Amino acid sequence: MDDSYTGQAEILDTIGSFAQRADRRDWEGLVGCLTEMVERDYSSLTGSGPDRLAARKLVVEEWAPVLGSLDATQHLIGLPVVSLNGDSATVTAHFQAQHVLANTDGGDRWTLGGRYDFELRRESGGWRISGVTMTALWSEGNQRVMSRAAESSG
Repeated sequence: MDDSYTGQAEILDTIGSFAQRADRRDWEGLVGCLTEMVERDYSSLTGSGPDRLAARKLVVEEWAPVLGSLDATQHLIGLPVVSLNGDSATVTAHFQAQHVLANTDGGDRWTLGGRYDFELRRESGGWRISGVTMTALWSEGNQRVMSRAAESSG
């Protein structure tokens, strides 16, 4: 089998694991999808600039408390385009992310749609995400679901 085809399949598996582990609340598995340090840019949603932080800090201290406070999430990542260059790769894919928290004033669900641009690096354990830029393109529902989850995590 062609090495480029195998590499792309492994990369897509890493991206799929990233989403599924977040939804299953598998925080250690999610950390394992990332390189030790991760470049993150969610500025299109948060207004804050890009940053670089330890994967464990990102997952355990930032994502887990908020996502873990929600009743359910579902991150769907589709239509990926992979560009492979030796031991590095980029993936661009559209996403939809459902966030559910019962008894939230204004509605129990917030859906965000947009694009992920991932940077990946091949390490001894396989392909890991070294950077993620999330570009929010649309949303519907009650964004207060997220602020309420953050408040209760805290």
